[in-house]
Amino acid sequence: MKITVDKKVKKFYLAFSNTRKPEDSKWKPAVGHEIQVGKYRFCAIPSFDHINVSEVTTGLQVLKIPMTSKIYQMTIDKEDTLKFFESVGKDLIKIINKHSTAVFDKCLMEQRKHMFSRLGEMPPVEVYDMEEDA
Repeated sequence: MKITVDKKVKKFYLAFSNTRKPEDSKWKPAVGHEIQVGKYRFCAIPSFDHINVSEVTTGLQVLKIPMTSKIYQMTIDKEDTLKFFESVGKDLIKIINKHSTAVFDKCLMEQRKHMFSRLGEMPPVEVYDMEEDA
């Protein structure tokens, strides 16, 4: 599977599901980079103590990478961050292959239906202008 990391920063929407208070569940906007692995699309969202990697069409977390001092050093600038996200793409290939693409596709379809029934239609992914918020 081919791995492509988009250099453009984008606004994605993550599925925030509150089981105790379902009415508080929502699509939560987050900014990061897209990692395409074959036909699958993921977003890598840096946070204070981890990098959240979620599937784009469902907003569901696939990986949570702890922000260790080593990873912090590997993601110190944009170029290095994009290289690191390519290595994350290799981990995503392992996850997909572990389950087979047919099983992974079925799981995504079920999760997409479930999230859309709980949260409604996901807002579209869009290129994020960092200058606007500065």
